[in-house]
Amino acid sequence: MKEKYIIFLTDTVVYFYEESLDEHKYLEKNFEKALKDAQSHVNVHSNTQLTLLIDRSTKELQEEKLPRLLLWDYVRFRVHKKNEFKQRKGYTLFHLFKTRGETFFRSLHIPQNDPLYSWISWFNSLKRVRKKAIFIPTEIPKFLKKNLTPPKKYQLITYSVSENEVRHSIYTGPRLLASRTSSDNEAYKSSLHYLSRKFPDIYDSLSMLFLNKNAAEKFEDEKTNVNTKSFLTFMSELKKPSIKFETSTRNKIVYLYIGLLSLLSFGVYFSHQGLDYKRRTENMLKKIEVNSRKLQNLSSSLQKQNGGLLRKGLSAFQWLKRMNKSPLEKLESISSLFQADSRQLQSFVWKNHHSTLSMRFDILLKYQSHENLSNHSKAILSSLKATFPTGKIQILNEPFNSGPSETYSVYSTDESPPKLRIKVVFPCD
Repeated sequence: MKEKYIIFLTDTVVYFYEESLDEHKYLEKNFEKALKDAQSHVNVHSNTQLTLLIDRSTKELQEEKLPRLLLWDYVRFRVHKKNEFKQRKGYTLFHLFKTRGETFFRSLHIPQNDPLYSWISWFNSLKRVRKKAIFIPTEIPKFLKKNLTPPKKYQLITYSVSENEVRHSIYTGPRLLASRTSSDNEAYKSSLHYLSRKFPDIYDSLSMLFLNKNAAEKFEDEKTNVNTKSFLTFMSELKKPSIKFETSTRNKIVYLYIGLLSLLSFGVYFSHQGLDYKRRTENMLKKIEVNSRKLQNLSSSLQKQNGGLLRKGLSAFQWLKRMNKSPLEKLESISSLFQADSRQLQSFVWKNHHSTLSMRFDILLKYQSHENLSNHSKAILSSLKATFPTGKIQILNEPFNSGPSETYSVYSTDESPPKLRIKVVFPCD
């Protein structure tokens, strides 16, 4: 008879399910006792199917941004990391993933003093059982992609891990930005406020999904039935988890073949690149030879009488041409920025350099006490970017230093409105 077991491990409690996730058979808060119960309860034979769902603290989960590496450089980096974790002992798992054109190296280290170490050791010792271990924090992005249509740049999910604890996790694609457990359903707001320092657009591009009963569910499709049970069911049915807690001999052989094929592909690619570089070099040498002959002809003509005077005149003319720039045309293009009553141009500085032009604006912001200075400043920056698409805009001074959800209060003792100082630099036409 086929037997199915699902064990859900959290930071404080272990749930044991049989056949389905409708209702747990029992729960245990002592991890050592829960492991002994699982060892005595799970039948070790070929018809047994065991799924281990791990939703623990992510303090040992690390994500490092990698530069562009060749295959052998990545292998050296992986060996270095493996030796680093080997000194601390325990289980170490690695995973490489890409998102938004960037490459990240994810590692998970489980030390020997962690209660999870004994569970993984028992899990790997099972030989005749069809087993699968899922580390939930790394797989949640797959669940969010399915239930948030379409997901925004940042995603937040909250769900219950026990009767008194709620976990909230914040992602951007597959990257995990924050994951915490608390007894307060609103604790995720402090995490968002903290992350807004590094990700200022997190409030404007955030999708939220609430699975716990005490919070309202927020997602696009109102007909979708999403709850904690469907969440755990989704995790238990995953076929290809990002991080695997065991590697069979067959998988090692497959990885070896993949590595050999990769090396062969890189060899063919670099050979082709070498031939292409050789062809380009020959064409470039021919062009250099032609230009060298033209340069010799020009040099001989300049060495004639009055050649030095001609060069000086040409240099002076080019310098005057670069300096002959008027700010009136630029001023006309930005006059529309100050038609609103809420802003006033206090000063304007124009600097004409040899290769660049720069403008500095001192703008007084007039507003009521309930207005949001951050949004007001963003509107001015957007207008400047539209006016000068090729210019580089720098903020020299701003009257606030807060998150998007905070406003700047003006007290009655202030005699002048806040000032925004902006510098625009763009190359000469």
